[in-house]
Amino acid sequence: EVASMMAKDAIAEQDWPRGKALLNCALRLGGGERDPRLVMQRAIAELGTGNGKAALADARKAYLWQRSSGKLSRVLALILQEQGKSAEASNLLIEKAERMDAGSIGS
Repeated sequence: EVASMMAKDAIAEQDWPRGKALLNCALRLGGGERDPRLVMQRAIAELGTGNGKAALADARKAYLWQRSSGKLSRVLALILQEQGKSAEASNLLIEKAERMDAGSIGS
């Protein structure tokens, strides 16, 4: 959990290599390899380090594990846009996230 918290700080500071290293550590420990939140954060770090292919793979994996997350939908949409991939899929993911946000207001 400490590695995960430190990785979050590194990503906030846009220290992509440090964030990625800390996330790799967190993912190896205690079953973290199946944590969609950690995998999504690593996707962001991968994108920051210029590894778009790995970023897209991680974003897709995290999204498949937790399709009901607006945040994961947004991250996948962002990475699809950055990679010049399906604009239609990206737009649908953004719309989905917005609908989810609208449904959670006042809940």
